[in-house]
Amino acid sequence: MVSKVYELFPRLVYSNSNIKECGGYFQNKIEKDEALTQEELTISSYLLSYLPTQTNLTKNELKNYFTKEEALVLISLFTGTYLCNFSSAKEKLITEVRAAIYYEHIDETYKIDGKKLINKLENLTEFQAFTVLSMIEESFFLGKMSDEEMKKIFNID
Repeated sequence: MVSKVYELFPRLVYSNSNIKECGGYFQNKIEKDEALTQEELTISSYLLSYLPTQTNLTKNELKNYFTKEEALVLISLFTGTYLCNFSSAKEKLITEVRAAIYYEHIDETYKIDGKKLINKLENLTEFQAFTVLSMIEESFFLGKMSDEEMKKIFNID
């Protein structure tokens, strides 16, 4: 089972299942003294349970922010890549897009304005960027998707 450790919460470990404390150890065998206290576990569980709601609210903020082609660029850059071990969602997006434009001319391939996409990414808040990464993940887990499904995920009319 895949586990993630976030830099801001070094003792918070979660997987795609619920947070579980098993005799002082978590699924990745964290030492007992590193395990979350009951209070930290309760707070973490609450925050994680609120994450889908907050992400959906942020998706609404980003309604029609990207064009269909820009969304396809973002999806294509992260296909086959599990998003983990990054400290800034915004920097992750910007770095990947800049590199793809410079080295692969992805802007020409998808017929988009690369500078405009970079500018859009630079104007995102950190949580909006996190939401964009979660939309990319949602696309990845959906597998082969139609244009309508992609537009729904990226909130494009």
